[in-house]
This record gives sequence, structure tokens and C-alpha cells, in this order.
Amino acid sequence: MRPLALYWSLMLWVMPPLAAVEPVILNVQAEQIPGTRWFDISYEIRDPDSAVVSVSLKISAIEGWEFLGWSGDYVSNDPKLSWEVKAPTHLVATFGTTVNTVATGGGKIALEPAMKVYPYGSKVRVIAVPDLGYGLSLWGGAGVDQTQSEWTLTVTNATPKISALFGPVLKPCP
Repeated sequence: MRPLALYWSLMLWVMPPLAAVEPVILNVQAEQIPGTRWFDISYEIRDPDSAVVSVSLKISAIEGWEFLGWSGDYVSNDPKLSWEVKAPTHLVATFGTTVNTVATGGGKIALEPAMKVYPYGSKVRVIAVPDLGYGLSLWGGAGVDQTQSEWTLTVTNATPKISALFGPVLKPCP
């Protein structure tokens, strides 16, 4: 069963002192990966009579995950992001991880799509590709409960490892 993806938002209201202006709102959304350090946030008001706020964000992930980029109102692959917020801002942080495969015996494991890093929540088709005269004996690692030669992995854990054991196909005796 696929776990429910949790989302959180951080909203920052900054009201310059003694100014009759609307507060500045910063809204950040990211899928929650347990143990991830999300944001170091700092902000300052450059002009106390203005609603313009300088915001700096820095994001870092725990071992096994990597930051892939920001999307929303600002698009960047840099984990550090600084800008002057003049209106409500929406940001989405995307994280990803590698999927490792180990095939033993006569065959290999194919992943579709073939990617270096898979974003959190992405679906990966896992396919056993036996050599001529071999067949899939069993899956291991992240595929331990799988019984078919093709199945789908939903990426929700850091660096999942998929293993497959291939054995010779025995021909029946005449």
C-alpha cells in the first residue's frame, strides 16, 4: 500500500512597523520525507516603510536524498534562493534518490524510465530480463514481496536496492 504523501506549508507574515500595508506572505510547500532538514530561513526588512522583504532560503536533505530543484514562482536547481518578496510567493521543493539494482546469475534488471535520480513519489517500472536459457527465480531487497517478472516501484525510501536472482531454466525429462 502506498503511503499518503504529506505536505506542509510555511507561511511568513511580515508587517513593517507603523506601516499601513498588507503583510508579505511566503508560502513554501514540499513533500515530507521523514528525517529531512527542510529549510534554514532568514529574512530582513530593508525599508521599514515598505512591504518589500528580502528572503533567503537554503534547503538540505539527509543522506540518501538530494535536492532536485525549486518550482512554482521561482525555478532553480540551486538549494540557496534569495529574492525580494513583493507579493505572495509559492515554492515547491523537489527531492530525489537513486535506485540501485543487483542481478545475480544469468540476467539483468531494467528500470523504466532509466534515470540517474528518481524524484520522490515517482513510479518506476522494474523488469527482469533473463539471459537465454535463464529465468527469474526471485526478487530481493525492495522487491522481496514481488512475484511477477515486471512490477512498479513507488519511490518513497532513500536509495532503494532491488536484487534479482536468475537461474537456469530446466527442461523437462522426456
